[in-house]
Amino acid sequence: MAAEKPIAKGEWRMANLRIGRSLRTITLACAGVLALIVGGCATMQSNSQAPCPQNSNAELMDYISDQPFVTAEAGYRATYVLWKGQPFEGDFAALAAELGQARIAPDWA
Repeated sequence: MAAEKPIAKGEWRMANLRIGRSLRTITLACAGVLALIVGGCATMQSNSQAPCPQNSNAELMDYISDQPFVTAEAGYRATYVLWKGQPFEGDFAALAAELGQARIAPDWA
């Protein structure tokens, strides 16, 4: 076997610089991706919703399926429809009171 030639001082330094640049590039790329992920999750969506329909079961179910989240009023109205088979005609306070008396929903007051 041929004896290996030792690495000169200048060549060793250049190899270390190349490795250092690669690690720095990878680190910066990972930090950039992480910033995009965290920044994208931090943006808030508008949480305003259209008023909850009170006229029919079909309108209520269509409304709930189009929303990104369900409000207490929409959930209570859907529960009332499942319980009684018809929509509740009153306001949310009366609806919550009726479901609370029937022990279907908790009484938050």
